[in-house]
Formats: sequence, structure tokens, C-alpha cells
Amino acid sequence: MDTTSISETSSIISFAADYEIACITASYGDLGGKENKERNRELSASLLYRGYGITRIKNNCIEDFGRIISLELKENTYFVVNLKHATDFYQTLFKISEHYNQDSFLYMPEEGSTAYVIGTSYTGWPGYGVKLPVGKLQICVDKKYLLKKQSTKDLVDVLNLDTFKSHTLYGKLAIAVICKPLDDALRK
Repeated sequence: MDTTSISETSSIISFAADYEIACITASYGDLGGKENKERNRELSASLLYRGYGITRIKNNCIEDFGRIISLELKENTYFVVNLKHATDFYQTLFKISEHYNQDSFLYMPEEGSTAYVIGTSYTGWPGYGVKLPVGKLQICVDKKYLLKKQSTKDLVDVLNLDTFKSHTLYGKLAIAVICKPLDDALRK
């Protein structure tokens, strides 16, 4: 795939700046692959059910960052776009990150030029409630999409976002069932 960074071309990144964006996972280093897969399945269903656009990305992270013994992990992460401009997007992702015992999640506010690592753990880096600036968002997409984009549908296509609307009736019912345990836990 012939890729380019859309932050360098600004045509799509300026469009994407109209949305809050985050990266989050349910994976946890001490758990096995099957359990992490199940947790991420529940997470993706919950994100879709809330009307967010998501796409799965591969992520490298450092477990126990800043400590003498740290470990680089590869994990599935979700790139999340607040397509409906829900006012509780940040708070919801904060609660989800806490629920899955994550140290942090990546967040970029609407019209933001800077992304932040948001700490959601008392024991992990960067610390609970810490909002650490990490720079500009960098996204790589196929060059054929670097045309003028003017609708939410175009953003969904460019970033290959999965949405609740894109599923069949039975798919939507499955999503609702799968996300129920997480949603019940977040209501407590």
C-alpha cells in the first residue's frame, strides 16, 4: 500500500479535527491471548453501541514504563472517532480505561492540534488523572484517499471505521448483548 501521513497533507486531518479521537485497548499484559481477545471484543461492541466509529490498529506499548524491568508488548488497540459528538466521550473512555485496568489511553480533543496520554491508573505511568501532551496526531492512509473529503461517510471510508449502523439487525443485536456486561459495570 502506498501510504502517506495525512498530517502532512492536511486535507483529511483538518476534517478529522472536527471530531474527538482516542486510542484505547482492553488488553492486559498478565492475561492470556484468549482472555484479552474476549475483553477487546466486549470493548469494541460497547464502543460501536455508543455510536462511535472504530477501527482496530496494532499498537506497541511498554509495560511498566520507567521501571528497571519493562517489556514491549504488541496489542490490539481501537482507534475511536466520536462521530456523534457525544458530550461524554472523554469521560466514557476514561471509565472504560479504568475498568480494564489500563495505565492510560490516547486522546485528542475536537479541533485539537495536540494529542494527550490520559492516565487512568494509580500504579501505572503517567499517573491517575495526568494529561500528558504527546504531540500532533499522525495517521497514515492510502494515497488514493487524499482527495477532498466533505462528509462523515468519507471519514468513515478513509479510516476504515466500523460503525453500529453498518451492521445487520442480527449484528446489532449481537453487539447489544456483547456490550451489556461492560455497560452494566460502568453504570455502577
